[in-house]
Amino acid sequence: MKYRVLIAGSRGFTDYAKLRAALDALLVNRLPGVELLTQGGPGVPMLAASYASERGLSVVALLPNFDRFPANAEERRDKLLVEDADVAVIVVGAHDAKAAGLVALCRAKGIPVHILDGPGVVRVRRVVNDEDEPARRGLPD
Repeated sequence: MKYRVLIAGSRGFTDYAKLRAALDALLVNRLPGVELLTQGGPGVPMLAASYASERGLSVVALLPNFDRFPANAEERRDKLLVEDADVAVIVVGAHDAKAAGLVALCRAKGIPVHILDGPGVVRVRRVVNDEDEPARRGLPD
């Protein structure tokens, strides 16, 4: 059975080298038995498809079904993707409510979540549950 990695995030993210480096570090002991799951579309999903092509991996893009579920198609799609994933890599931009919703779904399922910060930040954080992320109060330092 393949190791299924959900890769999601901003449509405006274009830093393929940064995403590739994060995925290579995460999957170093898993390749080639990996399948990538994406939301489809431009940005992170397209970069995930490029990564899959470059590494010879299969990729599954699940698009929202707005015809059948006009009010909550994206939420339903995201839930299905998380249900199938063993781990998630989520690229988070500034004030990204959709990414926060995906992180919450992953936490509820109990799968590891690797958060790759958007432009200008060069680190990858792993968040599994609330104990891993210290509480923040007040203004940032």
